[in-house]
Amino acid sequence: MIVGVVSCPVDKIEQWQQMKSDAIRWLQQKYGTRLRSVVEHIDEEYPHIHFFAVPLKYEMINDIHPGRKASAEVKAAGGSMKEQRASFAEAMRAWQDDFHQSVAAKYGLTRLGPRRQRLTRQQWKAQQNAADSLACVINTIEKQESELTQLSQKIVTETAQLEEKKYDKEIIDDALRNQLKTLEKHKEWLALEEILNNPSKSLPTAATERRLKFLKHWQALMAEKSLRKRIITADPEKSATYKLIDEEGRKLYQIIRNDRRGELQNKLQKLKPYQLIERKRLKAEIKEETLRQKDAASDLEKARRKIESLLGSVADLELKKLRTKLEEKRLKDALSFLKREKEEARKTPENAQPNKAAEKSQVKHDATAEAKCSPTTPPEKPKG
Repeated sequence: MIVGVVSCPVDKIEQWQQMKSDAIRWLQQKYGTRLRSVVEHIDEEYPHIHFFAVPLKYEMINDIHPGRKASAEVKAAGGSMKEQRASFAEAMRAWQDDFHQSVAAKYGLTRLGPRRQRLTRQQWKAQQNAADSLACVINTIEKQESELTQLSQKIVTETAQLEEKKYDKEIIDDALRNQLKTLEKHKEWLALEEILNNPSKSLPTAATERRLKFLKHWQALMAEKSLRKRIITADPEKSATYKLIDEEGRKLYQIIRNDRRGELQNKLQKLKPYQLIERKRLKAEIKEETLRQKDAASDLEKARRKIESLLGSVADLELKKLRTKLEEKRLKDALSFLKREKEEARKTPENAQPNKAAEKSQVKHDATAEAKCSPTTPPEKPKG
C-alpha cells in the first residue's frame, strides 16, 4: 500500500480547498481506482490530507510505486545496490516534480526550500516572487484554455445549427417543388372542368365543340376503365376503336395542357419571389455565420500568440535564474581560489626561515665532524 501526505503552508491557507481538490484530481489521474481513501486533517498547524493507494488484484506494490518499480528494473538488469538506490531517488524526484508542475506551481509554491538550496534571504525572496508570477501565468493560461474550450464548443454548436438550417432549407425547397407539382395537376383538372362548364369562355366555338366531343369520350373511357379489359378480349374491333379514342384523348389533353401553360407559368413566377427571398435570407445567415467563425478563429489565434508570449516570458525567467546561479557559482569558485592563494602566500615565508636555520646548523655539524675525524699534526718549528 502507498501512503502519502499533501500539506499546505500557513500563508496559503485561504487557497487550501482549491489546492486539495487539485491534489485529489491529480491522485485520481495517477492511480485511478487504486486510490482507496483520502483523509483530511485541519486540526493541526498545517492543513493536510493523507492518501492511501492499494494495488489491484494480480498487481504488486512495485507496479504502482514509481521508486520501487525503477529500483526493481535496475536490479533485474543486473545493476548494483548503489545504482538501485540512485534509480529509486531519481524516480521519486520525478514523481515530486510532476506533482509540483501539475498542482503546487499554480499556488506559488517552490519545489525546494531555502535550506535545501542554501539560499540567502534575498535570493529566497526573489525565488518566491518568481514562483508567484509563475502561478499567475499558469492560472491565466488555464483560464484562457477554458475560455478557448467554451468558444470551440460554441462554434461547434453554431455550425451544427447552421447545418440544421441548411437541411431545413432543402426540406422547404422540396416541399415547395412538390406543392408546385400538385398545383399544376390541380390546375389542369380545373381547366378541364372549366371547359366542360363554360366552353364559350375558354376557347372559340368551333374548337370548343370539337374538343368537348373528344373530352366527353375521354371521360366516358375513364368511367369504363374497369370494363376495358373484358371488352377488348371479347370484341377485337371495339378494342381498335378504343385505342383510337385513347389516342385522340391524349392529343386533346396535350392541347389543353399547352393552352394553360401560360397560366401555370404566371403562377410559378408569383411563387419564385418567395423562394428568392428565402434563399437571400439563408445566404445572409450563412454569411453572418462565416464572419462569426472568422472572428472566432482570429480570437483563437490571438489567444494562442498570447499564450506563446507568456510561455516565452516564463522561459526567459528560468534562463535568468540559471544565469544568476552560474554567476554565483563562478564568484564562489573565484573567492575560494583567492583564499587558497592567500593562505599559501602566508605560509611560504614562515616555512623558509626554519629551513635556513636548519641549513646553518647542518653546516656547523658537518664542520665539527670533519675536525674530529682529521688527524692532529704538530705545528712546524721555524728553521734557524
